[in-house]
Amino acid sequence: MNYVVVEKKERDVPTEEQLKTALKKCGGIPSSCRGDDSKRTLDFTGKVRLHEYHFELIKVVPLSNTLSWTFTWKTNSSE
Repeated sequence: MNYVVVEKKERDVPTEEQLKTALKKCGGIPSSCRGDDSKRTLDFTGKVRLHEYHFELIKVVPLSNTLSWTFTWKTNSSE
């Protein structure tokens, strides 16, 4: 299982739906999501590239940019 932690930097963290939508567009399969507007953790399977996911979130979330959030990734390289 992989996960990404998205934390507020300049904007509130995207909603669970927005996080999952962007992940699906990058080829990931989201499972659980937990957290609040300052920090959310999204569990997923599949191979997802950090930069691809980040830019997909920018497309999904209105008025966001590359400085909106910080990301922490944990990936299982055997997937």
